[in-house]
Amino acid sequence: MYDLQLIEERIMTIAKSKGLSKNKLLINAKLHKGVFDNMKKGQVPSIDKIHTIADYLECSVDYLLGRTDEQTITHSTNNINSNFVQKNGSITFGSVSVASNSDKNSNNISLSNEEIEILDIYRSLNIREKAKFLNMALEIEQEKSN
Repeated sequence: MYDLQLIEERIMTIAKSKGLSKNKLLINAKLHKGVFDNMKKGQVPSIDKIHTIADYLECSVDYLLGRTDEQTITHSTNNINSNFVQKNGSITFGSVSVASNSDKNSNNISLSNEEIEILDIYRSLNIREKAKFLNMALEIEQEKSN
């Protein structure tokens, strides 16, 4: 049996870290307020609802259910697996770590217009889309080395 108090606590901890109230989370994730009401009554939310919340909060279902203590998302595209962990807004992708947009880079690097455009696109993506983007880049890199 799942610990409903833990599930709600984890949902709300992540939601608050993103500046979301319980109601705002439910509205944004397109869920009915009954999700939390039913949890208080001892009813476990459906898998679809838990999955929707996990996707919206960009964490794993296993984390919300208390099966792991890491907010890890595993994404697979074209048989290339990537595990990345969100910690303080950063993403670890294999051996590559990508800092959050809020981190200040002390190195002044000159970028071409094309590189700036790629960065702008990347920054506009959600965490799952970023995984797909990075998977595609790794595929291209692997094709080059073959």
